[in-house]
Amino acid sequence: MREMPPYARRVEAIAGYPCVTVVQAAFQEIRRLKVRRLLLVTPYVAEVNDRLQNTFQEAGLPVTGV
Repeated sequence: MREMPPYARRVEAIAGYPCVTVVQAAFQEIRRLKVRRLLLVTPYVAEVNDRLQNTFQEAGLPVTGV
C-alpha cells in the first residue's frame, strides 16, 4: 500500500483522529480478500481512472480493465 498522502496527515492533525483514504480502505479490503487482479468500475473521468489504475498497478495489482 502506498504511504498516506500529505493531505490525510493534515486532516489527522487538525481533527485529532485517524484518517483513512478511499484508496487505503480499498487496499486493506483487497489484501483481506486476496484479490489477484482488479476490474475498476467508477463514476470518475478518465484522468482520475488513469491515476487509480496506475496506483493499483504500481502496488502490484494488475488492473484488467477500467
